[in-house]
Amino acid sequence: MNSTTIKFFSFSLVALLVCSMKLSLAQEDLGQANELDKMYVPDKNSIFNSDAKTNSSGNDDSSPIDIKNNISFNPTLLSRSVLALFYERFFGDQYSIKGGLGVCYEIDKIQSIAYDVGFAGEFFSEPTSTVSITRIMQEGIFQAPRLYSSVSVRVHWDSFFGGSWNPYFEINAQQSFYTLKMNASSINYNEIYSNYNYGNSNNTSGLIGNRTDVSIRNTSINLIYGTQFVTSGKIKTTHDFFIGIGGKKTSYNQFQTGLKTISDPTKTRQDLTIQVEESKYGRESVLIPSVLLGYSFGFGF
Repeated sequence: MNSTTIKFFSFSLVALLVCSMKLSLAQEDLGQANELDKMYVPDKNSIFNSDAKTNSSGNDDSSPIDIKNNISFNPTLLSRSVLALFYERFFGDQYSIKGGLGVCYEIDKIQSIAYDVGFAGEFFSEPTSTVSITRIMQEGIFQAPRLYSSVSVRVHWDSFFGGSWNPYFEINAQQSFYTLKMNASSINYNEIYSNYNYGNSNNTSGLIGNRTDVSIRNTSINLIYGTQFVTSGKIKTTHDFFIGIGGKKTSYNQFQTGLKTISDPTKTRQDLTIQVEESKYGRESVLIPSVLLGYSFGFGF
């Protein structure tokens, strides 16, 4: 073996030892990431970082499992004259039940407009009430606040885009009550007497005979799609955006035409018998489509 060959093998051995030492140092602590690791590991908030999606127990941090309870407020219900609080309880990663209680503090103006433009339809039968729900909503005077209630079942799933947005599908039922006062119509004896004398029609139907409290009951079933965002930190806030469709049944006191006798204030002319609308014991029902679009926020724990 000549001197050139010896030098070549000596150089190769030294190079091999140096490489082995560098590799050993690079892998000395598997728990610490070196500079190359940091350069090529995705950010913790990236959807490509699988470590950010799971916690120590293997659960998805973006899932509602991170909270078990949620107390929320829906400000969009104020446009329907409803003030309510909601409580949501989560069961596992996918399911939750949500309930709400509140008060109806005024006439639902949006519902009144919907009736006025003709969206309401008969509920399985022809209407028999001689005073329509449209007139009741327009002329009725709101009485004391009444109960609002809601119950829902939700199915959640992980967002395709990752993060803390969690889509859900919801089946919802709501019920609300309030009372409207229909005042008795002003009846002018002289005007009606003149119609008698001049041979005009004596059809006075449409006049409310007596002061009447009309009980309004709304029941709706809705299908809702929404997404829920849960913030991190010690105080977790929740934010829901949703849209839905459904149907609302409204029932109210039925009116029928009756007869009423009125007397001359001067006691010099005969009594007159006129037609008036009177509230009966029966109830009338109409059906109207409902559209839900809103936002709610709350606190999770």
